[in-house]
Parts: sequence; structure tokens; C-alpha cells
Amino acid sequence: LKGGGAFDSLIPGASDDTVVAANGRGTSFEAGHKLPPGSLVSRLNSKFCKFQVQAKRIQDHVEATQMPVDSGLAEDLLQHYSCSIAEELRQARDELRRGKWDIDPSVREDHDMLCVCLAVWELVHELAVSTAPSAARLLHWYNRHYLEEEIAEWWQKASQSTSDGEALEPDSPFWEYLIRLTLADCRHEVLSLLQHAAKADPQVARVCEFLRRIPSLMEMEQAQASKVELHEAMGEIQDRARRLLAEEPSQHPVHKLLEIYAGSTLSGFEANED
Repeated sequence: LKGGGAFDSLIPGASDDTVVAANGRGTSFEAGHKLPPGSLVSRLNSKFCKFQVQAKRIQDHVEATQMPVDSGLAEDLLQHYSCSIAEELRQARDELRRGKWDIDPSVREDHDMLCVCLAVWELVHELAVSTAPSAARLLHWYNRHYLEEEIAEWWQKASQSTSDGEALEPDSPFWEYLIRLTLADCRHEVLSLLQHAAKADPQVARVCEFLRRIPSLMEMEQAQASKVELHEAMGEIQDRARRLLAEEPSQHPVHKLLEIYAGSTLSGFEANED
């Protein structure tokens, strides 16, 4: 969005009275073509029409004033459009989930295709549209689209393990589920699970206190921490985790969990030892 005809490339070969919307078959919709009201294609077409009108206004203003386009305005416009498309895809997917998607193969096929479309759209938004791509948002994008069922399963199995008197044993599967949840940035869930065992194990109690005092990656993202604040917070978290590692017996299973928060050296990461 650089002005001076930059919006022409958004609709290659299209005239001002033509709106193009993808419907899965490469169909173009000329102005005045009626679409089924309430359909996903109709809603996406409406979003694109509004976006095109706003983009054309910016282009006309740039041409009339011979002034460069306000980059912040253009970025906001594009991000808002991208988010609105993602929301439409999300709503359409959820509507199918409330129907016969689990028993009707054709509906299930549409549902699965929407899941792929939404995942790709959100990833492109994060990497190409967002003004500040975030590691935390990428991780949670992956969690939403590829680990949702696994995370629920890890939580369920870890919860079931807490009632087992041997849950805190080093070879208990409880710790494997806990570590997987930790790697998925599920700090609140890990803390909740550990609290059940904190009274019986002072080392676990210290780790619980550590987890209470630190934010998750997504919590720092939602707080809109600056790069400097994020760097300082991560450094403090790693320092606290390393101090706890020095205090805890190396054979205790909390050791592996703390190593995640302590981070690894560059040489260790490159040698795949993290």
C-alpha cells in the first residue's frame, strides 16, 4: 500500500465496478450479481467490497494531493480487513461444528477445508500483514490449529495422574504431560496440576511459587510488552529458573521442567541439546 496506483495490483485486470471474491472455484462476481444472503461467499464479498472502497478513497486522496500515503493508515486498513476475513472463516467453521459435520462426509469435508483456510489465513496475517510478528502468537496459532486436541488430552491424562499416589515418581507419565504443556505455554494449567502435589513435596511447592510469579508468553503479549520489556522479563525468568535448578536435586523430575524456563545456551541449541 504505497499510493499512486498501488491498490491497482490488489485486483489485477478489474475495473472500478468489479469486485472479485474467491468462492473456491475461481468465480468472479460482477457488480450487481446477487449472492445467497448470509452465505460465507456473500459475507466475504461484502468485506472485500468495503475494503476496496476504503482503499480507493486512499488512492484518490494520494493522487489528488500528490502526497505519500499514510503508512499507518494503510497498515491499519489492511490488518482490519485481514482480521475480519479470519473472523468470518472462524464463524463459518463454528457453524458447521454445530451441525452434522461429524456424521455427514460432505459437511465434514467443508469443515476440514475451512480449518485449513483459517490456519493459512491466520499464519499469513501473522507473518506478512501484522506490523509486529510475535513468537507467542505463532506458538498459540500452532496450538489452536494443530495441538488443540493433544493439549486437551495431555491435560486430562495429567489430571487423572494426580490421583495416583505415584504421580510424583520420576518415571511417572505425569511429568511427560506436564512438560508438553509447559512447552505449549500452558503455564496456568501446569501450575494448577502441580498445586495438587505441592503439599507433599517441598521441591514442587517451590516450583509452584516460581510459576505464580511469572507470566506466560501470551500474557506478556496481551500486556503489549515492548521488546525491551520482553527481553528483561525473559532474562529475569531464566535467572530465577537457573537459581532454582542449582538448589534442586538433579534427579528430581521438576528439574526438566525448570530447564525449559532456564533456556539453553546457543551452543546447546545448535547441538540439539536443549
